[in-house]
Amino acid sequence: MLVERELIQADGTSFIHSVSAGAHAAAYDYFTADPYFAQLERHYSAIQEKIRQRLNQEE
Repeated sequence: MLVERELIQADGTSFIHSVSAGAHAAAYDYFTADPYFAQLERHYSAIQEKIRQRLNQEE
């Protein structure tokens, strides 16, 4: 699974960070490294559940 995160600076410059996250733990670690995790935790929990479902489908 490829996870991408886009950061857009105030001047309009954008950066895309792409990480291959094949395991549930790796994806969770990637998402929780975000400094806004406390505010976005419910969204990350929903994403975490989707990742879990997708990995179960691939097995």
